[in-house]
Amino acid sequence: MGDAANMQHSVVIHPLLEGVGGSETVCLATLKALYQNNHEVELLSSNISKSLLETHWADVFEHVSISRLRALHPRPFDTYLRYLLMWIEIRRRVDTKPDFVLLTQELLPGLSKFRDSTKVLYVHFPRFHGLEDRGARFVSRGYLLPISRLIESQLNRIDQVICNSEFTKSAVLRQWGNYGISEPSVVYPPTLWSFNSSLQWDERKDQVLCVGRLVPFKRHELMKELAIQHPNIAFVSLGSYVKGHDAYARDLLNESPPNFTVRLGVSQAELARNYESSKLYVHLANEEHFGIAITEAMSAGCVVLAHDSGGPKEYLPRELLWTDIEDLKRKLQILLADRKTWTFWHQRCKEISQDYTFDSFSNKLMKILHGPLN
Repeated sequence: MGDAANMQHSVVIHPLLEGVGGSETVCLATLKALYQNNHEVELLSSNISKSLLETHWADVFEHVSISRLRALHPRPFDTYLRYLLMWIEIRRRVDTKPDFVLLTQELLPGLSKFRDSTKVLYVHFPRFHGLEDRGARFVSRGYLLPISRLIESQLNRIDQVICNSEFTKSAVLRQWGNYGISEPSVVYPPTLWSFNSSLQWDERKDQVLCVGRLVPFKRHELMKELAIQHPNIAFVSLGSYVKGHDAYARDLLNESPPNFTVRLGVSQAELARNYESSKLYVHLANEEHFGIAITEAMSAGCVVLAHDSGGPKEYLPRELLWTDIEDLKRKLQILLADRKTWTFWHQRCKEISQDYTFDSFSNKLMKILHGPLN
């Protein structure tokens, strides 16, 4: 920490700090980058999840002041109430004039309060416009249209937009370009967790891992099909239960092959053990925005396979991308049977993961905050 007289005051707003996914990773990294660079940091958030507090990054919260925020989970027909509550909470809780306001989860109402602050929005994907939203019923889409327009009108108050991938940046410009936003920057999320990546072919289980929320977008159901083809290989899906998708979770658990397992709400320690002991990690979502689980798996020494779309195309070699289920099956078959091929890509994946460090994230964030506009 530097001289208190020269410290800048930053407010980070992240309504729901639950789980250990991409947005939570960005929030933690942002908090640490700010306080390490002589910022007095205030976090506005709901209760911090146990899964975050049990990680080695929990000490981040010792360096920031926390204002508790009442926040609702994003459910379609609670949307208006949820944003009204956010507006009330932001205007009630934050009564200072910070130098910076950083939104690390989503665009929120109430930004007119921070007229003299530099406002930064980190976009994981434009809300209301993602693949997860396309399946909404017509009535739901019509219901959400007014609030989506109201929230997006806040964009003219944002000074800097940061995206988690070039794929997301393209979506931001396509969906929000007419709001006069500045040219977005791309800052990839870092991998924060320390994994043992040294385990080799003989030391790892014959196991294929998939990590993500149990929602249709993540396509965990494909693990069943892969498990049937490889009855002597363990297929494991680790994820979190999401209200509103309980039917999908039930279908996933029903009539599963004996070598397919689903585990919910695992600890960070159990997640690390599975990353470190699995031979392969498969990412099944189409148009994934970035894919933090992919970079985590690579840093733990897993060989990864991801769909040839979205953010993963920006950092994975063509050989590790699959186009359809038959292509995935072919590549999976080779990597499960050929030790030499697996060992080559095991080393290559570890090398790729080194590009997604906290230091890289922090340096890029600070250049944006303290660039020409500031």
